[in-house]
Amino acid sequence: MRQKTTSQKHAELKALSKQVKDSHYERIKLTDEILKDAEYVDKFGSEVKLVEIMEAEEWSDFATRPGLWALLRAYRENPDKDKWAEYHYDWGAMLELAREPKEEASGDRTNWKKKCEELQLRIAELEAETRLLKDLLRERLDGVGAK
Repeated sequence: MRQKTTSQKHAELKALSKQVKDSHYERIKLTDEILKDAEYVDKFGSEVKLVEIMEAEEWSDFATRPGLWALLRAYRENPDKDKWAEYHYDWGAMLELAREPKEEASGDRTNWKKKCEELQLRIAELEAETRLLKDLLRERLDGVGAK
């Protein structure tokens, strides 16, 4: 069996990278669609509980950084695949884009239900980040105590 050249390996890496980018977008899109099914979500008790389950199982590779809530927010702010492609599927860039304040037109009524949902998502994001920071602090403190 002949070994691949470095150029062939690089081409294979590029192909895998494209698959991963497409797959990541499709995963977040599918997750959002699942969470929009209220009847299905109710089977798990709440959206928060289902997201926790999905973070542990289907999203374990992103569960703590940046967290599924943050990814969902980024997707919900910019669900268009072309926008993700424009940013090279960089979830960090999409998170920043979602954090940019949107200008509200004067005279528009405030959608308090949507504002409440956005704040609940933000609270969940901050709680996940707090859990991560606590875990990191515990690891560091355990490491210091072991020395």
